[in-house]
Amino acid sequence: MARADLCGLWWDDRPPPKPPKKEKPKSIPPERFWTRPDYLPGLEEARAWVPDLYQDMELYQASLNKERLVFDIEVYPNYCLFAFKGIDSGKVTYLELGYAYSLDIPKLRWILDNFLLVDFNGLEFDFPVTAVALADNSSEALWIATDMLIQQNLRPQDVYKKFKVKKLVVNQIDLIELTALSPGLKVCAGRLHAPRLQDLPFEPGTVLSENQIAILRRYCINDLDNTIILYNAVLPQIELREQMGLRYGIDLRSLSDAQMAEAIIGSEVRRTTGRKHLARTEIPPGTSYKYQVPSFIKYQSELMNYVLGLVRNANFVIHENGSTIMPPELGELVIEMGKCKYKFGIGGLHSQEKSIAHLADADYFIADTDVTSYYPRMILNAGMAPANLGQSFLLVYNGIVVERVSAKEAGNIIVAECLKIVANGTFGKLGSPWSIVYAPNLMIQVTVTGQLSILMLAERFELSGIEVTSINTDGIVVKCLRRMETEFNAIVKQWEKDTGFSTEEVRYKATYSRDINNYIAVYETPQKGKQFKLKGAYGPTAPKKNAVNEICVEAVKNFIATGKPLIDTIRECRDLTKFTTMRAVSGGAVKGDPVEPGNPVVSGIFLGKVIRWYFAVGEQGDIIYAKTGNKVALTTGAKPCMDLPAEFPDDIDYPRYEEESTRILYDIGYLKKVEKDNESACQEESVAS
Repeated sequence: MARADLCGLWWDDRPPPKPPKKEKPKSIPPERFWTRPDYLPGLEEARAWVPDLYQDMELYQASLNKERLVFDIEVYPNYCLFAFKGIDSGKVTYLELGYAYSLDIPKLRWILDNFLLVDFNGLEFDFPVTAVALADNSSEALWIATDMLIQQNLRPQDVYKKFKVKKLVVNQIDLIELTALSPGLKVCAGRLHAPRLQDLPFEPGTVLSENQIAILRRYCINDLDNTIILYNAVLPQIELREQMGLRYGIDLRSLSDAQMAEAIIGSEVRRTTGRKHLARTEIPPGTSYKYQVPSFIKYQSELMNYVLGLVRNANFVIHENGSTIMPPELGELVIEMGKCKYKFGIGGLHSQEKSIAHLADADYFIADTDVTSYYPRMILNAGMAPANLGQSFLLVYNGIVVERVSAKEAGNIIVAECLKIVANGTFGKLGSPWSIVYAPNLMIQVTVTGQLSILMLAERFELSGIEVTSINTDGIVVKCLRRMETEFNAIVKQWEKDTGFSTEEVRYKATYSRDINNYIAVYETPQKGKQFKLKGAYGPTAPKKNAVNEICVEAVKNFIATGKPLIDTIRECRDLTKFTTMRAVSGGAVKGDPVEPGNPVVSGIFLGKVIRWYFAVGEQGDIIYAKTGNKVALTTGAKPCMDLPAEFPDDIDYPRYEEESTRILYDIGYLKKVEKDNESACQEESVAS
């Protein structure tokens, strides 16, 4: 019988043609209804809103009481707003400039001269534009200055030069450098669960109507409210900087950790040497360095001696932006030792574990050994000093590190924490070409020595039969047989003697890791009142990272600690902020009524560039990108929550949060561990039967 695919003398052995790909409906950007002149979001509320305004005598008394004011400005071609709000009193004062508004320049100047002002990015934007306003320029001129800074990305100096005005000398604190990676005020407000998240309501450059001006005033005061929320969140950092500023005689209030470190180091070097100017080191792009292996770096295994040879012969090249390029032979290297894999990095060594759990029991303990002041001690032990600063750097730096240890031992937490920041921040500046301590050869020496040293300890553990479960930049976690505890301690002590470092140790009941940067560890004994060490996605949110379903992490912690069912924690919670997710959306986002695929949203709500939502039962439609119409990831069933409601909502999608909590348990290896244990138990029963 002939085959069905017979073709003449041959058969058709070609695979059957693939069915045509199912075309997805092409997303269409929504109509930009939010840019129409008749789009007036919150107009009735803005008209009815009456701020608690300072009377002139109250404002004068506030200056005598040294009340701090938050400050913000809004600039459009026909209208400019200068707004202030008391951090303690909550009272407001604002001044206006525009076609129908005459700016009270004497009052504005008096406020600037008599208050400590708190702002966000004021040094780069608000104060240069305000300097133009004080020179009696029009709102159009202020708009030109704004465009130079925002759209043309010019410097404040360019604005001062164009308008022939001087830089303002103001007593102020700029919060932007006190936030992780300077994400923007709106993002910080979202992370801190501000009651209202609101984007700029009208396109920059719009000639505003009176209704739009009313809405803009309300928007600006909300920005002041959110600035106060951020100020209170970082107040401990500000107070620390104020104290250390008095100690060193320099203003540190608006500086990041690394900037503060550089300022203090520079100030102390100038004081001790009498030098007035400390020039930065300039290193041509393409310059390469070899790592100099310290005499104490020694390995026993063939594998690690091979790795050491690679490191010794590698060329570390300076990129055109001044950063150091990781040699490809090291960047691609994966070191497999015991059950772990490790990768080198310019920033430090990291193990590559994924979704794994480890539990202490009657036979095993879990120990986390951290190196004390790892990088600072390495710099001092090796006598590393930037060439432009010389031995004076080491004298100053050693004094800071020694004083930090003394302050910690004496219980002077504020001084100890500040000097810790200075010591660690100084290392960070070794890799910055704009810093007076720029020395990429030293940065390479520090980071590579750190990685090779930790690998020495890991190798010693593994050769002794002690399992290493993870490594980060300055710490190593092991799972060790209790009967080998004496040998474990001896290995650590010998390593400390060989390297000159000292260590600190904590013990865990269990570690649950999604990966090296995201994990939950359960302390054997609570540390500073805390039962868990939480990192990354499972750690504290505000103000360093976005809030994402915090209730799920809380449910997982309760389940791990006490076995409390996930759904019980979720249903008992009455804090809506723990159910919310916030994220920044490039170009802004829109929530519209459900429409047919491929049809544009022609009406709805423009949410802005920072959005917040919770998952609600029966919620229809997606949140979409304003530019493309594509769905914002994970927003099916998401109900916008730009304003936190006064009452806890009755439409929370509890099963959705329970599902997410279960996924976390799987991601961190908890459920995989349970499944593996159950499988082993079943196999044992089968063998026994």
